Amino acid sequence: MSDDFDKMYTEQSSVDLATLDEFVTARMCGMRKGPGICRVPEDDTLAEMLVEGKDVGYLVARLPEEVADMLITYSAAYLEGADVARDVDSSPPHVTIRWGVLSPPDVVQKFVREVPVNVVAMVPIGISLFENKDYDVIKIDVGSLECESLHAWASSELECLPLTYKEYKPHITLGYLKKGTGKAYLEKFGTTPLRGTIHVDHLMYSAPGGKEYKCPLGGRYEV
Repeated sequence: MSDDFDKMYTEQSSVDLATLDEFVTARMCGMRKGPGICRVPEDDTLAEMLVEGKDVGYLVARLPEEVADMLITYSAAYLEGADVARDVDSSPPHVTIRWGVLSPPDVVQKFVREVPVNVVAMVPIGISLFENKDYDVIKIDVGSLECESLHAWASSELECLPLTYKEYKPHITLGYLKKGTGKAYLEKFGTTPLRGTIHVDHLMYSAPGGKEYKCPLGGRYEV
């Protein structure tokens, strides 16, 4: 990442690093788990959920409506139906903070209210491709200290399923494509249509079962 981007991003970030440090230290002492250590449910609960295919919750930073509408139109203009492997999740365009959340809504809302962040700043970096065994995923990579911090805190503070990836990389999914078709779309899409820094002042929690809850960011902490 360039020095210019580091400087721009640091200036845009809403995280107070001293407060962040104090928050994490307090949580590690008083809560039992350090940042990034997932609080997984008991084995029998996890096994039961995986076997029965039960729904799980996820916490996201949803894009402002005008940005989301523009991105939906932009994606639809480039993606060809024959190459789409599956529909993008019904939730409007967003950056996922943590998938696999099992905590009840009131616990999630309290967690979001207490983190030392009042605005999530997201800087679109560029379009890239992720290839897995089922399909190619075309996405916009995002730089965001807030998203990375919130992901680590959520994994520590909330009851969650184990992560299925080694490194959290904030991004906005544009489409799930059939295997082998993704690279062609990188050329079609070119650069990201998003410019500047995107700000949101709340997160959305889609609880197991699908009901959504707005979670305002508090920008403060309580020990």
